[in-house]
Amino acid sequence: MKTLNLSSHLKFYKYPLINFNKFNFKSGEEHIKIENQLNKYDKILLVSTMAEKTLSSDITTTLLATDALKEMGVKHIELFTPYFPFSRQDRVMVNGEPFSLRVMAKQINSQKYKKVHILNPHSNITNVLVNNIQLIDDNKFIEKCWMDIKDDNKCLISPDAGAEKNI
Repeated sequence: MKTLNLSSHLKFYKYPLINFNKFNFKSGEEHIKIENQLNKYDKILLVSTMAEKTLSSDITTTLLATDALKEMGVKHIELFTPYFPFSRQDRVMVNGEPFSLRVMAKQINSQKYKKVHILNPHSNITNVLVNNIQLIDDNKFIEKCWMDIKDDNKCLISPDAGAEKNI
């Protein structure tokens, strides 16, 4: 397995990293060029945070990177995104609104990833709509992060009652 890490927030050292150049054309459109030579036998873990502040750009870059990998002949691509985008809008609440989670799930499903690794989806509906979903165990993840923090004054903070249940 090799890693194409599109995220500046997440660090992956388990697998060799794939080098790439990401830039914007003068019109503002995102572009990516993968620097490594890859082939159909390579297995790729595509890491993308699809974070709130850069959401549209991250989604676009993820889709472009996936296409670039496929153009290089790569057959086995897995996506790791800790937060699945648009999962808070997990149904239509008011006439005239979109079912945003379903829209994003269709987009991700169309890429035909071998696995889609997600940490703690906001809605259980995500588990139904996303193909090849692999949920990452929250407890093991938090325990690993907790042990990596070298500070005796650590604590967990919950932003709301729903998140407090997980803590």
